[in-house]
Amino acid sequence: MFSPTCTDTLSYNTYAQCVETKAFLGAQPRESRWICTSLLAGGKLPGEKQFAEQSGRR
Repeated sequence: MFSPTCTDTLSYNTYAQCVETKAFLGAQPRESRWICTSLLAGGKLPGEKQFAEQSGRR
């Protein structure tokens, strides 16, 4: 289960950027995916919204 109210002190534009940064900072892969997926579910990754609009998905 993911938390759409999840927040983070850093800001990311995309899911990939979030996961890469978490890995660089030493987070476990499972933790990185949970946090970044929660941020995505909460609409807190502005680059993903932009990508979806450009792809024609909403």
